[in-house]
Amino acid sequence: MEAFNSLLLMNMRKYGYDFHPSCDKLKLTHEFGDKAGLYPNLDKSLCFFSGVSNETEIRLGRILSIPVGTFPVKYLGVSLTTAVLTTSDCRFFMDKVKNSIDVWSHKNISFAGRVVLINSVLFGAFNY
Repeated sequence: MEAFNSLLLMNMRKYGYDFHPSCDKLKLTHEFGDKAGLYPNLDKSLCFFSGVSNETEIRLGRILSIPVGTFPVKYLGVSLTTAVLTTSDCRFFMDKVKNSIDVWSHKNISFAGRVVLINSVLFGAFNY
């Protein structure tokens, strides 16, 4: 993480980028990883920008060594959007839950067994 922080600082000076005025004193890019033990997986990461030119997006993507993403983005099969999710946005998720329950519906299980099944599917869906 120290190397990532150094790379950011070097390129900020080189290309004229700077911290947000409220964040200049914090410089938290390296401290988060040290404290939380969480580091970005650059193979699975995308960066998104708002209010900058395409040229700036591409340049920052190269500096960070992270590809620039485009919307709509899917996470765990569900579209990430700033708008209200519609039924069609959640179709993948709903089909997955329905299929999980359908697999067991052909078997003879007690009422208590059905309760356990439904709870496991629903709580498993939240973890998914």
